[in-house]
Amino acid sequence: GVCTQELCSTRDDIKKYEKLNATIIAISVDSMFTLGKFREEQKLPFDLLSDFNKEVSRKYDSLYEDFP
Repeated sequence: GVCTQELCSTRDDIKKYEKLNATIIAISVDSMFTLGKFREEQKLPFDLLSDFNKEVSRKYDSLYEDFP
């Protein structure tokens, strides 16, 4: 699922990233519909990308098939 604590912490620290002229992009294996709703509910000012087919996660060896 979506890492609520981490993404909300990033949201709360957004000014730090803006000062660095950084672009924040989060990626998740959740569907784009789930991510869109989550982004709206949490008022996240950055994009959430859907890796629903898990291709990117596999390429970066960051996919946990049995995530608790």
